[in-house]
Amino acid sequence: MFEQEFNDMFANVWFDDRDLAYASEEGIGEFQAGANLMHSNDALVAVRKYDRALRGDHYAAKRNRLRAQRNSLVTAFGPEMAERVGYA
Repeated sequence: MFEQEFNDMFANVWFDDRDLAYASEEGIGEFQAGANLMHSNDALVAVRKYDRALRGDHYAAKRNRLRAQRNSLVTAFGPEMAERVGYA
C-alpha cells in the first residue's frame, strides 16, 4: 500500500562534526551537521565514494568511523540498498 520504488526514496542520514570532516577530507561530499535528506541515487554515489576511501590506509579510528557512516547510509535506505551494496 505504501511501498516506494527504490529510485523514489528519500531518507534522513545523520552526520556529526567528525563525519563531516572525514567526508570532506576523503572527497565524499559536503554535508551539513545533523540530519541530511538524501535521495537514494545520491546515497549510492556516496556509498561508492566511501568504498573508495576505505581502500586507503587510515588509522583504526578513522577507518571505523568511515565504515560506520557508510553502513548508516545503507541502513537508512533499508534492505534493498543492503542487497545492492552490502555492508562493509
